[in-house]
Amino acid sequence: RVYTNSAVDSVFLGLGIVLDAEGSIIVDSAVLPGLSEVALIFSDGTSLSANVSTNDESTGIAFLKSATTTADGKAVHFTPVALSVSKPVLGQTVVVLSGKSIPRITDGLVTALIPRATGEDSIIDSNVAADFIMGGSPLISTEGVLLGISTSLSRASSQSGFIPASVLVGKDKKSEEPVAAEKRP
Repeated sequence: RVYTNSAVDSVFLGLGIVLDAEGSIIVDSAVLPGLSEVALIFSDGTSLSANVSTNDESTGIAFLKSATTTADGKAVHFTPVALSVSKPVLGQTVVVLSGKSIPRITDGLVTALIPRATGEDSIIDSNVAADFIMGGSPLISTEGVLLGISTSLSRASSQSGFIPASVLVGKDKKSEEPVAAEKRP
């Protein structure tokens, strides 16, 4: 969970997803209006600070760089999510996580793939109730693989829409530029 980094009265902002073992976290950029630092609280109660490192306007995803030790100096182990690089299938069963203070889970189906600009992956639409989905809610396959993330950009296309996780594959978290593919002779 992502909160304002305030010693008094922290405000819940949305959900974050661990992207790699170095502490990169992705969130809906709309939940971070002008913030450069936030607080993260993990499901086991671990609390860390994180800095906003990149904001990708083409997807509505912000990248956070988390501290790697707690305030009392304990090292943190990050378990990254597995990213889907394939397109979801209409009718595919999916799971969505949500919840401000209590984790919540629901299931649904992929109901549409909404086209975006030429060359961009489609928004994944679902039949999950829009009031269940919050900024940063992950869309997960029944195999436990991240299919998408709810962002303001995806919700502008459909209130139950998700930016596909495939947009994260091959992106440099610091520059927003696609990582160059390795050249082969």
